[in-house]
Amino acid sequence: MAAKQPAKSASAKPRAAKPAPIKPLAIPTNALLVQYQRVGRELLLLSNDQRAKIGVETADAKLACAELQELFESIKLDTALKTTESRAEAAAVLADLHAKVQRLRGVELSAECLNNPLAKDCT
Repeated sequence: MAAKQPAKSASAKPRAAKPAPIKPLAIPTNALLVQYQRVGRELLLLSNDQRAKIGVETADAKLACAELQELFESIKLDTALKTTESRAEAAAVLADLHAKVQRLRGVELSAECLNNPLAKDCT
């Protein structure tokens, strides 16, 4: 004989789970320190390149480089490493700095790539 199942009431609705609050990504301390060192090195190399260039057209690039250096120096590692939120904020600033440094450095193409973009070493 089959056992009778208790009837479910029509008014009983399954509860919708509340979405969990979005937490910032957990950035490990070591990863933030590595990112800080890499961006600092890229910024130093860019600064050296801009100093070596002579001309009026590089004045804007030198000014932009100085502004990026100020922003980089404004990151205080002691406070940035304290909490997950502060590490995420610092990582976002460093990622933005990295992108800006890459834009200022520009792209160098060899003569072969200028004449034939499908050449062997052109990507």
